[in-house]
Formats: sequence, structure tokens, C-alpha cells
Amino acid sequence: MTKVNCYSYDLIGKENLKRTLVRRNYYKTFLNQFVKDHENGSFVLLESPVESYFDYNIESIDYLLNEGFEGVYVSFQRPFNNVADNFIRQGIDLNKILIIDGATACISEKKRKNPRCVNIRSDTEIDELVEIIHRSLQELEGCKKFVFVDSLSTIALYKSFSEVLKFPKDLLESLKESSCENVTLFFNIAEQLSKDVLVESMSSYSNEFIHLGLYT
Repeated sequence: MTKVNCYSYDLIGKENLKRTLVRRNYYKTFLNQFVKDHENGSFVLLESPVESYFDYNIESIDYLLNEGFEGVYVSFQRPFNNVADNFIRQGIDLNKILIIDGATACISEKKRKNPRCVNIRSDTEIDELVEIIHRSLQELEGCKKFVFVDSLSTIALYKSFSEVLKFPKDLLESLKESSCENVTLFFNIAEQLSKDVLVESMSSYSNEFIHLGLYT
């Protein structure tokens, strides 16, 4: 039987914790400065490690709500019940957020009615999705609003590359045309599932691109 080196195990555990704290502290600083620098709306592309991407999502939503934002969370990764349960567990007020659920239909689960949930079909076209997001934003009462999309990597499993690229462009255009340019947009891409060309194409017209995997 191989003897476990407890010292090495503890050291590795501490190093992993240190890396996580560095990323978290950096991201908190980034969010704080980013919101201050872009009070009239912005577009940020966020690439985070697969194993912790949802933690960063929750951290983002929690921070934005505490800063007086209300928002739309577009989920293709997790069904509404899972997202809502995790949000509530972290103390996030669901009354300040609408969740567009694109995951439940994709995994053939039964949809449940909830005033904070907007169910969409698995075959929803990009144009229709943009319109649904736009209508959802209008239902929110706050002056400061955000849209958080989780995630482009998952959308890419169901849509063509051109459609995935079309999504943020069309959403940005729609907001400009309706004089809603002060909306902060977050598009999440899971690190190991992203395509370099996708990141490169979108980062060229985003206000900020942050790759959390670099801060390890």
C-alpha cells in the first residue's frame, strides 16, 4: 500500500485555496471598478474555470443586486429550480431578478410556473430570445439593470457558430435602438468549453474581457 504524504497533501490543498482566493479577490476588485467605470452600460465577456464558473456567477449577481441593480439571468446551463435554489441559499433576492430558463426544455424536464421564471422552448431562435430578454428588462422596476447570460458555451452546443456570435450583437443593437444602453451585459463562457475563435471574435467588441483562469 502506498503511504500518503500528508505534508504534500496539505500543501497542495493550501495552494489550491490560495489560487482560489487570488481569483476571487481579483474578481471582486474588477467588478467594483468595472461598474464604476461603466455607469451607462457595458458589455463584459467573462471566461471562468468550469469547476467554479457558477460560483462566480452567484458572486456577480449578489454584487450587482447589492449595488442597486435588478436583472435578467439567462440560463441554458441549469434549470430554473436549480438556479433559484442556489440563489436563495446565498441570500439573493429573487424579487429583483427574472430567470429566463432555456435549460429545462433542453433536458426535457417538466416546466413549473413561477413569477420569477420565463420559460423558453429549446428551439427558440436568437431573434426571439433577444425580444424575450428585452421584454423581461422592461418588467424590472429599477433604473440600473443587467443581463447575465449563462452560458455561451452551452448555447454553442445547440446553435451554429454564426448564431452564437449573432446573439450579443443583436442584443446590443436592440438595446441601443430602444434607448436602453445603460444595461450592463455579462456573457459567460466556461473556460474548457470555449472556442478560442469565439472568444477572439466577441472580445473585439466587448468593453472588457476577463479570463479568471489566468489568476491562479
